[in-house]
Amino acid sequence: MNDETDGETVRWMSYAELGRLRGTSAATARRMANRKRWKKLPGNDGTVRVAVPGEITVSRETEPETLSETSRETLSQAIAALETAVTTLSQQLTDARVDRERLEGDLRMAIAAHQEAIQAAEALRQAEADRKARGVLARLRAAWRGE
Repeated sequence: MNDETDGETVRWMSYAELGRLRGTSAATARRMANRKRWKKLPGNDGTVRVAVPGEITVSRETEPETLSETSRETLSQAIAALETAVTTLSQQLTDARVDRERLEGDLRMAIAAHQEAIQAAEALRQAEADRKARGVLARLRAAWRGE
């Protein structure tokens, strides 16, 4: 609804309408109306309406531009480049997963070999401790016999 207040053309709008027109939220529209000290009128439906000056009511919304042939070509090229990049990245991801699985297998084998080496070292330590426990004469006799 348009009106004239103090010689200026105004349009009475709710905060929600003003927010939609300006491309903002109703809360932002309310702060703008308070900051600019526009007149307010409570409606019978509980909605407050503000007197928005005519130059403000020019919508920020613009008509969608039609795509020119060059824009469509550029867009098609960009889409093709993105599809190529996605394909390349998917292949790299697959390769990385295969490498990870191979490395995990190698790690499991290395851990098993390490555990076997620890067990072998422990067996050698135990054999050495047993040999030393027999005493010097028993060791000399065993060495002389080739045991």
